[in-house]
Amino acid sequence: SILTALKDFKRCNSFLVDTRGARVAMEGMLRSMIPLNNEEYGSPTAVDKINASLYVLDAFSDTDTGLYYAAKTEYVEINMNLLLESVKEANLKLPAGFGEESGEDDEDGPEEEVDEDEDGSEHDEASAELARRVLHATRDTMAALIRRGSNPERNMSKRRSRKYLKQIRVDEGPAPSTVHVGVQICLELGASAKLTRDMVLSPYRAAHYKADDGTMKLVVNKKKAEKDTVKAAEEKAAADAAATAAAEAAEEAKEQEAESSN
Repeated sequence: SILTALKDFKRCNSFLVDTRGARVAMEGMLRSMIPLNNEEYGSPTAVDKINASLYVLDAFSDTDTGLYYAAKTEYVEINMNLLLESVKEANLKLPAGFGEESGEDDEDGPEEEVDEDEDGSEHDEASAELARRVLHATRDTMAALIRRGSNPERNMSKRRSRKYLKQIRVDEGPAPSTVHVGVQICLELGASAKLTRDMVLSPYRAAHYKADDGTMKLVVNKKKAEKDTVKAAEEKAAADAAATAAAEAAEEAKEQEAESSN
């Protein structure tokens, strides 16, 4: 495969991928992962396209492939946009409440048994796992871009710094449009405003990048929607409690009236 070839060339021959080669490699991997639209395979599904995008983005984040050193941010963003559109098409969502307590995920928690006859069916579990992969790939891709654009060689030893500078062909970090797509992916998956900030926005801003107002507004609106949902749930709970109390009081009054008549 292209991915294996890239790793082998880099490991055995000190092969350095250039910008053009990185683009060709990423396009080739994408084509190879998405079935052709023909009578034998049919049209590629949203899940096919999600898996293809994840494959390419994982390859970019893996420094052993060399794509990290040579792929322009533009090429990475193309795959992130494909991932976003495919997530929308598949209506892929994270499990309810995912990441709310820890701000991350529940990978270290105990695995629950899957029962096909219950709500947590194998299909739902597979979708939830795919959603987690999308979230983590988005986080890792953003982290790789942020690191690349922050001149990491400054914090390396002289030997490692020389090696890094010899390999690097593109030192671009994430563009504002890149972080916008990253935020959109998280929110489309159903991630909370806090999780979205932790995964994408906070690392971006911590590296002294500035997000567009439109990107910030997406997270602010999500936070407001979450507060409105909590408030509505509290009001409903209070109304239900009041209705229950009124019904019980009416029943008690009815019983007392019956006792008095007797």
